[in-house]
Amino acid sequence: MRSHRTTLLISFCLIIFFSGHLFLSQRAVSSQAIDAVKTDAGLVAGTQNGEIRVFKGIPFASPPVGDMRWMPPRPAAKWSGVLKAEKYGPMCMQVPRADRTGGLNEISEDCLSINLWTPAKSNSGKLPVMVWIYGGAFIQGSASFPFYDGAALARQGVVLVTFNYRVGEFGFFAHPALSKQNPKGPLANYGLMDQIAALKWVKQNISAFGGDPSNVTIFGESAGGSSVNYLMLSPEAKGLFHKAISESGGGMQAPRHISERRGNQSSQQEIGEAIAADLGADKAADPIAELRKIPAKDFMDRLTAARRVRNESRAIGGSAPVIDGRIVTEEPGALFEQGKQYAVPYLVGANSYEASLMTTFGITTDAVFGLLGKDADKAQDVYKSELERSRDYGAAMMWADSAFVAPARFLAGLVKKAGQPAWLYHFSYVTESQRGRMPGAGHGADVLYVFNSFKLPAYAAIAGEADRKMADTVGSYWVQFAKTGNPNGGGRPEWPAYDRSTDRLLELGTEIKVRESFRKPQLDFHEERYQARRASMKKTN
Repeated sequence: MRSHRTTLLISFCLIIFFSGHLFLSQRAVSSQAIDAVKTDAGLVAGTQNGEIRVFKGIPFASPPVGDMRWMPPRPAAKWSGVLKAEKYGPMCMQVPRADRTGGLNEISEDCLSINLWTPAKSNSGKLPVMVWIYGGAFIQGSASFPFYDGAALARQGVVLVTFNYRVGEFGFFAHPALSKQNPKGPLANYGLMDQIAALKWVKQNISAFGGDPSNVTIFGESAGGSSVNYLMLSPEAKGLFHKAISESGGGMQAPRHISERRGNQSSQQEIGEAIAADLGADKAADPIAELRKIPAKDFMDRLTAARRVRNESRAIGGSAPVIDGRIVTEEPGALFEQGKQYAVPYLVGANSYEASLMTTFGITTDAVFGLLGKDADKAQDVYKSELERSRDYGAAMMWADSAFVAPARFLAGLVKKAGQPAWLYHFSYVTESQRGRMPGAGHGADVLYVFNSFKLPAYAAIAGEADRKMADTVGSYWVQFAKTGNPNGGGRPEWPAYDRSTDRLLELGTEIKVRESFRKPQLDFHEERYQARRASMKKTN
């Protein structure tokens, strides 16, 4: 059960789909501090973990509080002396959950900090850089979760970076009044703006930690994997990274538009107006000023209470990237189809039992079948073997294929079509202690292996010898990709580059092997439904 809880802990959207202030003067020490590194805002001193230097809680932007709530991030204020970068900064505002926040650290609206692990023995060097973007359905998550410790990856010769970004209503919010106040934008996608600001910090500062700003790989899981896809398409992220890894990040989703209704989907501004009404700010002359006056925790508590009365789930609310015309210009799949993604090597995949998320979202078997419409009969045929196992299992696999597995193949093929190398994987490895208890690798299960978290005391007890070996293998694939743009080498099983004509992926399971035309009828079914939706949208628009 511990392994299962850990898997759920990392969940995404949790789709695909936490008030304290950092007073820098309280964290400063003498300028003679050992291991001081110069950043563009001031000197920082970290700690030593064996051969790895660790820096935590470095501000990469000014606190997004007061009048800066729902504004693009601004550069961090400069400080004097040496900043003690020895502990994680607060989590960004979110509804606290005991199974995820667990007393790790405080929750605050002042949360934009960055952490890094470097094996460099001096402040100069050209090591590859890996920048992690956490998941949590864009409503939860934190870089301080223990399984995101970067030491194991850094020991393989990279600089590992993690950071916090705004989530929930603080990270993704729009309102007509806000648009009038800031007509030139950018608007709505403040969480993605934070991610871009963190990448700019890396570009400007990482060489001082031994990293190469011209060799940066962004990688993330769930909402983090989705973020990778959005960043690959955002005009504001140009030149900030050179390789990309999307783990269970979807790619066929239809994000809301900031101001327009699309079909039966409300706009982000309409959701913002509803939030203002829930909090009693809708009748104010300046509803945004009224909303900014509400302390962050009160904001969350009152909004959560209002939604509880209506029995609404935040997991299916409006806190996610939206089409704003500047940070996000259109839905990801459409832009990948047009070849508008950045020309970078791409590694992408999903897990064998992503349906572990259905309970988190409250998605039922009947709901899955209810969405099939005129395709219900075909689905019964395509998923015949899964449905013979059980109706629930069939629905679970339909949902997981639609949300994660089919989009991964879809995007890999489009990247290859655009002339860039792509590698596709399917993670099916189940921890030894859970085999026979879990139908497959749940959503987020891959993260423990990518970060080789079993090397940490908190997770060592749940891993067997085979689990540790698998973690060594998966982590080294990721690092090799970050170093060279190709995951192959080091005596690991050969991973063929993806091409839609051969349709080969690497299954990361109890046996690591190449699979050809993996679940082709099922994945084709979902891709056809996606294309039909796109065609229908074009007609209505």
